[in-house]
Amino acid sequence: MNESFDLERLWHLLRAIDQAGSINGAARLVKGSYRHAWEVLRRAEEALGMALVQRQTGGEGGGGSRLTPGAREWLARHARLRQEADRCLRGAAEAPAQGDLLVIATTICPVDVGLLGRLEAAFAARTGIVARHIAAGSGQALELARRGYADLVLAHAPAAERSFVAEGWGTARHPVMENDFVLVGPPGDPARVVDAPSLPAGLRRVARRGAPFVSRGDRSGTHLAEAGFWRQAGVRPDPRWHLSFGGDGQGSASALRHASAAGAYTLVDRATWRTLRGEVRLAVVREGDRALRNTFSLIPTSPERHAHVNGAAARRFVGWLAGPEGSRVIASFGVPEYGEPLFRLV
Repeated sequence: MNESFDLERLWHLLRAIDQAGSINGAARLVKGSYRHAWEVLRRAEEALGMALVQRQTGGEGGGGSRLTPGAREWLARHARLRQEADRCLRGAAEAPAQGDLLVIATTICPVDVGLLGRLEAAFAARTGIVARHIAAGSGQALELARRGYADLVLAHAPAAERSFVAEGWGTARHPVMENDFVLVGPPGDPARVVDAPSLPAGLRRVARRGAPFVSRGDRSGTHLAEAGFWRQAGVRPDPRWHLSFGGDGQGSASALRHASAAGAYTLVDRATWRTLRGEVRLAVVREGDRALRNTFSLIPTSPERHAHVNGAAARRFVGWLAGPEGSRVIASFGVPEYGEPLFRLV
């Protein structure tokens, strides 16, 4: 799976397809070639795990094309991310009047469960640095940093993170905490995943039965992990039962509710599962496999790529979080409500 296609290029191409009604016409609007437009779409559909255009044959010129519902939902979600990024950048411009500002592009789970807000408040109280976050899937969070919209990334997509650093966009990858993924399914576990000898074997049972499976479909860390598990199982998911949800900007919490309503299986991080399991009609059918480990890392954006980023504040947040005060916040988070922390230190 390609994890580093250009989100902005895809954004402009999809909008052009919607306007022109064909890939050939869209290529002219974005001042590119027909072949290049097809390559952008192919790579994006592979990475997102869903169809983006419905094509009508019409010869080499491309015929007619229209956006799928999933593509329209992706466009709407990306528009919200752009608006949020612009809001944070406006805040950054005002920083001299209100004190130092740190912009964090973050995966959604730590925001949903409340941990990032707790960390930001404690960090501000200690240092006076105000942190604002843009919540997105890990892939989109990394892309926002590539665009210079964030000083720091919090993500849980190790392969994509390593590529981000290797390409020079980030200074270093700092693992800070972890939990694990769990595979959950409908009452009765119709695919009998719970009896499978391994996670890949369980997924093969889902595929053989054609049991509905809700995928995030958004290049988040959860989606990238799920795609890797399907590859390990030797299964190419079939859209007839593999439902690429795409989400509504609310991450695994929204996907989990969707899976419950659809009587489907899905992959979710344990922190989200613990906070929502009382609201959904699903049960854990697979857990504890080594492959399900879920590591969250901080990556400062490289000032060599974007001179305006607040590298000093990013480094200070990384150091503070690894120190005793930040570690205490992580180690205690969730204990009063659930009897144990939602995340473990690494």
